[in-house]
Amino acid sequence: MTLSKIIKTDIFIYVILIIIYGINKLYLRPKFGNTFILGKIVGSLPNFIGAFMFSLLPFGKFINKKYSIYFSALIVFLLLTSEEIFPFFTASKTFDYFDILASGIGVILAVIYFKYSNPELKMKKFNKQRI
Repeated sequence: MTLSKIIKTDIFIYVILIIIYGINKLYLRPKFGNTFILGKIVGSLPNFIGAFMFSLLPFGKFINKKYSIYFSALIVFLLLTSEEIFPFFTASKTFDYFDILASGIGVILAVIYFKYSNPELKMKKFNKQRI
């Protein structure tokens, strides 16, 4: 996979996630927010989307450091968890374990996506470091 194809794929995924966020905010959350199971899912979906997107955003595919995605994901998870416990960016005063769980799942899936989205590029980086 070429670098331009990787960038196009990443942009496509970000656009899809933003569209899902909008659908969730405008349609799903008002309609299903009061149900028990679906309410938890649609209520925590923004945390999942944010964790996934922000874990990949700072480093992308261009950093040669071996553990940069892990560091990025850890920082994003810690920030979102601290935001859930001590809200300073949002007006939400409700603590919810499902939001923390959704953030954790988003971070884990972002790391998995990063690791498996382009193995050829990662092999080139690994071979450069070995030489």
